[in-house]
Amino acid sequence: MRQVVCLVAGALGAVGAQATSAHVAPSDRENNRYILLAPLGDRIRLAYTVYLGQVPGRQIRARMDADRDGRISDSEAQKYGDEIAAQAAPRLSLEVDGQPVAIQWHEVDVGLGQPVTAAGAFAVDLVAWICLDQPRERLAHRVRLRDGFQLPQPGESELRAEESPGVRITRTQLGSGRTETARLEYRWTGGPGPTEMDGYYLEFEVDPALATFAGACDEPDASGGDSAVPRVFVIAGLLALGAAAWLVSRRRVRR
Repeated sequence: MRQVVCLVAGALGAVGAQATSAHVAPSDRENNRYILLAPLGDRIRLAYTVYLGQVPGRQIRARMDADRDGRISDSEAQKYGDEIAAQAAPRLSLEVDGQPVAIQWHEVDVGLGQPVTAAGAFAVDLVAWICLDQPRERLAHRVRLRDGFQLPQPGESELRAEESPGVRITRTQLGSGRTETARLEYRWTGGPGPTEMDGYYLEFEVDPALATFAGACDEPDASGGDSAVPRVFVIAGLLALGAAAWLVSRRRVRR
């Protein structure tokens, strides 16, 4: 089953890379963050994107270029991505059904576009998978996310929850604001904002007849076979469509 989880993460890493290349209208001097929580039948996908603006992106590219050849190798880019991942993880606090969950990134992707120091804006995509306890017995779940990661020159922040077949989001709340029953997207400007202290609350329900179950995390498939593997592609396809819809909605807002 560990291989299945890795396949899921790898497939969605490719989706994340496509999403990175399609990020719209980078800021000139500010850095943006985009957070996505996508619950499935037996796990939650947390995607955290740091999108550096043109000027700070160009400055970071120069720092990444350790051998000063004007190009950024995969290893140089990965080193910076790992730095961001190490800084962000301890500043994120996640509770699922009242239990704290440590953030461990399964994917760290640096989307440079052009791997050269002369370019500007770029994004770092971080992806974590959070397992649900007794997913087939417990069909209603509560999540609380707090984010204390401070970006330099913070610009836009966007926090989004995404439903999937068999998973219905029943409640969201950002900070101390009033409870929303169907709001899947929040935006604000400057820093982690309301997610730092009060946090973001998400509740969802799972219909086991319709939801996607890839198998218990880090445990053998209960069937003893490879029946979970095809579900990996279902998960990747569903979330790829969701990522595309998210990007389209952002384009419309910015227009």
